[in-house]
Amino acid sequence: MAIYYYDGEQNSPPNYVGVRVAVMVNKQLRQKWYTFRISGGFIPDEEQERIRTEAQALEKEWMLEKNLYSGIRLREAKEEPQNSAYVTGIAGIKMRYIKQTKKRYSKAKKPGPKKLLTYVFYTPSIIVNSSHKKEKFIKQFNVLTRGYDMAWYAAVSYLAEKKGISSFDHLLARKPPVQQWILIRDWQNKNGYEIAERRLPKELQDIDDNKETDDTPVNPFD
Repeated sequence: MAIYYYDGEQNSPPNYVGVRVAVMVNKQLRQKWYTFRISGGFIPDEEQERIRTEAQALEKEWMLEKNLYSGIRLREAKEEPQNSAYVTGIAGIKMRYIKQTKKRYSKAKKPGPKKLLTYVFYTPSIIVNSSHKKEKFIKQFNVLTRGYDMAWYAAVSYLAEKKGISSFDHLLARKPPVQQWILIRDWQNKNGYEIAERRLPKELQDIDDNKETDDTPVNPFD
């Protein structure tokens, strides 16, 4: 159970009336408290219902992330014993941010030779790296230019073509949730990368744009 309802009775925090969402995500507790109390009484019933709905949405979001981490650990256990967030569950297909560089001359207006500048950025990519009948093949599919769904389709169809698989609907259906790109970015950044948030797939940015901003969860009993 990830949502807890408190009515101020003896079996709940002293005199607390409200809702708490608590989910273990990647071995860390995430929780948020919603109180129904205001000075002199309680918030209106319709506001309480709105809070319950918000708490349920937050629980779904955190549970999805929890399951993503659990799925990564499960797939890692089935594949080679390496710590990686890149696995997709399909042998020969992985997901990661690929480092790329661009060079261009500065636009300085001062006389003299212009300075050659190097820009480093990272692109979310689906990578097919496998072999068939002793023939090795590798290809990258850019998620930013294609979109996540089309990049996944292109990668799976390429793998199927190279391996002589005529029907691959079952592989298309195993596409990881788009939220896995957040976990991959976090994992790579913890290992020395500097992947900017704006390099996330557009589908994730669209999800964020539709979310209401919220404060950091606070435990009123801390």
